[in-house]
Amino acid sequence: MSFTSETKENEDQPLVVWLNDSNSNKFAKERTVSSSYASDDEENIGSTHNKNKTFQNKKQLPIAEEQRDRTSSSTSQAHWKYACILSAITYVLTFSFIAFRKASSSSSPQLLSTDDAQAYTRSNIIFGHLHMAKTGGTTLNGIMANRFERVCGNKGYSYDAYLANERAKEASHVTDKESIKLSSKYGHDRVKKSTIYEIGFEDCDYISTEEENPQWWIDNFGVGRFHNGTVMELHVPCRDPIDHLMSQCNYFHHTIDCDAENDKDFFKSIEKCYVYLGRYSHRLRHHFGVKCFDFHQEFTTYVDLMAKELQERRFISEPYIKRETNRPRNKASECIWGRQDLIEKAREYLLENVEYYQFCDECIGSEDDLIIASN
Repeated sequence: MSFTSETKENEDQPLVVWLNDSNSNKFAKERTVSSSYASDDEENIGSTHNKNKTFQNKKQLPIAEEQRDRTSSSTSQAHWKYACILSAITYVLTFSFIAFRKASSSSSPQLLSTDDAQAYTRSNIIFGHLHMAKTGGTTLNGIMANRFERVCGNKGYSYDAYLANERAKEASHVTDKESIKLSSKYGHDRVKKSTIYEIGFEDCDYISTEEENPQWWIDNFGVGRFHNGTVMELHVPCRDPIDHLMSQCNYFHHTIDCDAENDKDFFKSIEKCYVYLGRYSHRLRHHFGVKCFDFHQEFTTYVDLMAKELQERRFISEPYIKRETNRPRNKASECIWGRQDLIEKAREYLLENVEYYQFCDECIGSEDDLIIASN
C-alpha cells in the first residue's frame, strides 16, 4: 500500500488530506483542519510540550536523588558487610595465633630459664683485657670467649669457641685430665696477630690481647680514635708481686739466687724472671679508665661481674678445659719462701722499679677495684 497527499493551493480554505489506496481506488479517510486553528494549535502544543518537559525535569530530580540515596545506602550496607566479615576473620586468626604460641611455648625449651632474666642491652663501651703474662690470661680469654658473645682475643674468639672447647674435651678424655697443654702452633686457641688485625675489632665487645707495647692500645683505642670516639675501659689483673715473680721464674725455668753475695746479684736474679712486665704503662691512664681486679677471683667473681655487661652465648660448651702454658710449680723448691727478709727485699724492689706492681698496689682496694666496686 502506498500513501500520497494532495493540498489545495488556497491556504485559507479548509485543508483536505487524502489517503489514496492505489489498489482499491477508495478514500479511506478524510480529515479537515482549519489552517488558522492549526497555527494556534501548534503554539498550544509547543507551550504544553515545554510545560510537560519542565514538569518532567522537576519530577526527575527527586527520582535521581532517590536513586543516589538507594545506591549510597546499598554501598554502605556492602561496606559494613565486608567490614564485619573482615573483623570476624581477623578475630579468628588472632585467636588461633595466640593459641598456637601458647602451645609452642609449653612444648618448646626456653633459652632463658630464670624468671628474672632480662633482654640484653649492649654496652656503649668496649672492654679491654690487658693480658699480663702469668696472670691466668690464657684461661680467662678462653672462658670469656666460650661463655659470651663478641669476645676477641689472641687466645680465642667467641665465634668458634664452642667447637674449640669440644675438641679440648675430647683430648682431655684421652689424658684423663681437666686441662690440656696449649699447642705451640697457631690455630683457634692461639690466633696469629696478623690474623687478628685482618679480622679487625669492629664486632668486639671484649678484647683480650698480649700486646707487648702499651702504645698499641693508645694508638687503636685511645680517646676519640676508634669509630666516632667509642670509649674503652681497660681491665688489669693484679697478683701478689712475689707469687707472680715465682710464676714467671717457673716459666723460664729460672730460680731466685737466695745465696747471692750482695743485693745487686740478688736483684739481677729477679730481673731474669721478668716476663713482659712492660705490657702495662702509666701512660695508659691518660687515655683510658683503667680498672683492676684480683687474680684469685678472675675465674669466678670477675666473670660473673662481666656477665652483667656482656651477652651470653646461646650454646656453651661445658666444662671449660684449661689450656696450660706453664709446667706445674713446686713451691717447696722455691727458696724465697723460707726467707722473709728476701721476700721483703724483693717486694720493695719490684714496687720501686715496675710500673705494673705500682699500679696494682695503688688500685687493689680502691674505687677502681672492680670487685670492691661491685659489692
